[in-house]
Amino acid sequence: MVPPRHGRCSLLAALVCCLLAAAPAAADTTSRVTTTSDVVDPGDGVTSLREAIAEATPGERHVVDLPAGVYDLGEDLVVGGGLDVVVRGAGPRDTVIDARGDPTVLDDERAFAVNGGALELSAVTVTGGAAMTDGGGAAMVTVGGRLVVRGSVLAGNTGRRGGAIRTLGGEVRTVRSTLAHNTARVVSMDGGDGGAIHSATSATVLIDRATITGNEAQAGGGAIWHDAATELQVRHSTIARNRAGGAGGAVNRQGGSTGPVVFEDSLVVQGGCSGGVAVAAPDASMTDDASCAPLTLVPDLRLPLARDNGGPTETIALAAGAAPVDAAATCPEDGADQRGLPAPAGAKCDVGAFELQPPAPASAPPPPAFGADRPPATPVAAGPPPAAPVVLAPAPFVGRAPVVPLAALRIRPARFVAGTGRGRGATVTFRMPASGRVRFRVERVAPGRRVGSRCVRATGRNRARAGCKRRIAVRGTLTRRARAGLNTFRFGGRLAGRTLRPGRYELIGVVVEGDRTSRSRRIGFQIVRRSR
Repeated sequence: MVPPRHGRCSLLAALVCCLLAAAPAAADTTSRVTTTSDVVDPGDGVTSLREAIAEATPGERHVVDLPAGVYDLGEDLVVGGGLDVVVRGAGPRDTVIDARGDPTVLDDERAFAVNGGALELSAVTVTGGAAMTDGGGAAMVTVGGRLVVRGSVLAGNTGRRGGAIRTLGGEVRTVRSTLAHNTARVVSMDGGDGGAIHSATSATVLIDRATITGNEAQAGGGAIWHDAATELQVRHSTIARNRAGGAGGAVNRQGGSTGPVVFEDSLVVQGGCSGGVAVAAPDASMTDDASCAPLTLVPDLRLPLARDNGGPTETIALAAGAAPVDAAATCPEDGADQRGLPAPAGAKCDVGAFELQPPAPASAPPPPAFGADRPPATPVAAGPPPAAPVVLAPAPFVGRAPVVPLAALRIRPARFVAGTGRGRGATVTFRMPASGRVRFRVERVAPGRRVGSRCVRATGRNRARAGCKRRIAVRGTLTRRARAGLNTFRFGGRLAGRTLRPGRYELIGVVVEGDRTSRSRRIGFQIVRRSR
């Protein structure tokens, strides 16, 4: 009997199937960055981040290995259509991409532009972006583009719309990441929406096990502004202490054809909602603001500031007995919280991005002390001396935790007349994770020309070279004792007894602990002449 042909391949088809099954998947291409300078010079023997991204080929996944260091950018890094790039750092506390943008300039000095390609940021910090025309200080994602932020931090960025991310029809996923102290500013009576994320048109956004905190929108949506026809999902995340000058201290959803903002087992604290939000089924999301209904209202839902609670990114911890503990309706799919620790760790998973872990088991009690009521030891005959005991040396200490930097460095107004009298000087504000000492310095920003890997003074000889920003150190420093939380001081534009002359500058602050300093944080400002 001849078997039926249904479900069988011809000999040729079977051979093709076998060859396809045996063919190995295309391997990722890789590049390793060997300089922190933002240069493009094929003959200099080093590879910059910009050059590594340029090595990507359409249709292949290209992994850029980015070692620990601070990578200053001269302009945005573009990931165009057909490219699939992964930028993989050594950890967000060690690998920092600084766009060095100036929020006082009407220009887009962001870190990344995802124009139809795919970009994954893994284990990095992106800071210093300033996109005052189109928005998205850390990244702009256009139609057809895809951005994944995984195990990373987007902090200290500024945009006209979307302090950290703006997406216009692209796809955005933030996974186990922190978006903190980003700002959306109003420019010429326009913008100022979405302190961390601005979603518009047909954008698709998924926020998964993320902490979004300390962001500010001068208009609406302190953390998130959603004006897209598609759904924006927030899963197992914590949105806390964001603020807006207008509607929605945490979330603003525009009306009309805007898609829903759907929460699943997430927290919204100290910041309300506008435009209506929704919840998944099942869900146990919580809030302390009635405007975020149908999230469960817990009026006394108090949370600490974000800090290092273990894991690669800062998170907001839960205390034992808090309402979100063991209260979630679902658990993360891979069984881990934002830090990568087990979830659930108790009877059920916790609501939000942080899973409270059980206390470490108590150490065994010491043996009872030898007492007089014990019988004396039986004497033994003398013999050879015992061998010397083997002593195990402690493992060598291989390093110290990095100094946590200050955050949310701002100077207002950003343009001011130097001096201490009425109408002169500016106010500097910043946040500290703990009390400590902060040292500030100033650099003057001047136009230059790129010669090799250096930005030098513009001359007649190099006028055909690409433009760049020169940063010239100004003599003197300012030191302040700071407390945990918000700190403020007046800055009159004077350093080492000298008044800064009119021009553009940057104020740079570092936290000092003994002989160590943190990563720097910087903010641009301009000294102007007094109007007559």
